[in-house]
Amino acid sequence: MKKKKRIYLETSIISHLDAPDRPDREAETLRLWNEIKAGKFEVVLGEPVFLEISDCKTAKRFFMAEEIESIDYERIDKDEVAETLAIEYISRGGLPSRSAVDALHIALATLANCDCVVSWNCKHIVTLRALGAVNEVNRERGLKMMGLLTPESVKGDDDEF
Repeated sequence: MKKKKRIYLETSIISHLDAPDRPDREAETLRLWNEIKAGKFEVVLGEPVFLEISDCKTAKRFFMAEEIESIDYERIDKDEVAETLAIEYISRGGLPSRSAVDALHIALATLANCDCVVSWNCKHIVTLRALGAVNEVNRERGLKMMGLLTPESVKGDDDEF
């Protein structure tokens, strides 16, 4: 049996489960969510996801929390190792310093041995700049190479992402 891909979902994915202003993104997110519910992936959610959700308006916060409860996932909390790794991604120019939480998402995914971070944040996370810096740091530290992908690139029935 083929091993399931291990994916880290960044907060924007859960947010786009209800995104009437972005129907294209909502449709792709729902497709991925249905594959997650069908058990095609191992899902990891980091502590920052829950903190960012707690900052949402009440209706959105409850919607997102309910959606999370509908899937199986592993939660990973931040620690000093993750924070240090995130700072290294920023210091290498992969993400701007104001994007510390975004860097922390990637660091947590790396430390949880995920295959990729799935995100709609194409300004800071899903960028060639971030990918280059993250994988340079990871290679130097003997950590797993990381994919930074939008949901369109993540399909549960493909051999590769």
